[in-house]
Amino acid sequence: MMRPSLSGCGSRRGAVLILVLITLAAVAVVASLLMREVAVEYSTTASTRATLAGSAALESGLLLATDMLMADKNEGITVDHLKEEWSQFPTAVKRFAKEWQGMALTGRIEDENGRFPINGLVSTDVNLRKQYLDVFVRMVDALARLQGLEVDVLPLVENMRHWVAPLNLAAPEDAWYATQSPSYGRSGRPFRCPEEMLLVRWPGVEPDAFARIFYGTEKGPGLREFITTWGKGPINMNTALPAVVLALCPDQVRAKAFLAAVESYRSDPDNPLATKWYVKVGTELKLNMAQFPTGCVDVKSTTFRVDLQADMGRARRQQKTVLEVSRDKCSVIFQQSY
Repeated sequence: MMRPSLSGCGSRRGAVLILVLITLAAVAVVASLLMREVAVEYSTTASTRATLAGSAALESGLLLATDMLMADKNEGITVDHLKEEWSQFPTAVKRFAKEWQGMALTGRIEDENGRFPINGLVSTDVNLRKQYLDVFVRMVDALARLQGLEVDVLPLVENMRHWVAPLNLAAPEDAWYATQSPSYGRSGRPFRCPEEMLLVRWPGVEPDAFARIFYGTEKGPGLREFITTWGKGPINMNTALPAVVLALCPDQVRAKAFLAAVESYRSDPDNPLATKWYVKVGTELKLNMAQFPTGCVDVKSTTFRVDLQADMGRARRQQKTVLEVSRDKCSVIFQQSY
């Protein structure tokens, strides 16, 4: 009796096995793609949720900052200093954010009137413009020396004035701007951000040296930290930054002593800050206060910058807002989120 052949059956089984393996591989690929799509969708949803939550946190932080800044104005207080409620904003905003699970919110309020207003250099008031010029020259000279550079600041200031002048008035440096790559022209309006200064031609100073003076290096801080285009002046002596205080002193030999005296006076809680106390401080140091730039200083502020950061997991949202504060309202004059 002949046995049935198994060769055909084996071939069919092999073909079926191969077909099953191919099918399983295809299913695995499809499943993998589906899982990846779900993962991407979940990640996108989580990212969107974190972004929305971060934006809401930033808005809440800004409302808190506004409320703190308006508190003094509503009470009729006309002096601004670092002992006021708004200076405690970093602590207040952290405490405020503790109610939100999984969210961290940090921030600070800085007085823009404590910086040097570079648009004051192009003021239409001749006497005021001269005072701002003297302060600016002293400040840039000192910062340049920190970088090991000796510069002439006056040509830069002259070209800064040309930069904001009406465009129908020709300026000697127009041809230089046209040869740059890419070429550009003067703005014909006040400076809108500090970095715009770097576009102005500074005769005798290479762009690299200008950048070192502007941004600073490990040798010392740069001009960028101490200037503002939002604060319109006057400079608030109660909040003026150290480099600004040094530059305000007409006698640079005694500038460091003046800074030490100013910081000592401002740190004493018993000292009044609503008067021209800086005149008394300078007089006690035997400075010639007739040369002090009293026209460009005061003890009150109108412009503040609010920096906020919201963190939710690995997502982060940051926001910079500049506020103009008066007794009646608080207006946003600049805002950037990223």
